[in-house]
Amino acid sequence: MELIAQRGNQLLIQIEKERGFVYDKDSNERFEENNIHSIIARGYWEEPTVKLTKGQLKAIKELPITT
Repeated sequence: MELIAQRGNQLLIQIEKERGFVYDKDSNERFEENNIHSIIARGYWEEPTVKLTKGQLKAIKELPITT
């Protein structure tokens, strides 16, 4: 699991080769998992400017999914 892109306050976290989800750090919301390429296609993503530890990534993944 790793942080691969950022769009403003939204972070794109990859959990498997082709799967990932968006996390909004301002609202502390985790969105539904989807195909990484589908997520990237729906917006302009940049290299992340924040760093997350493995513990932080795990805690984010365990958040309830916002629909």
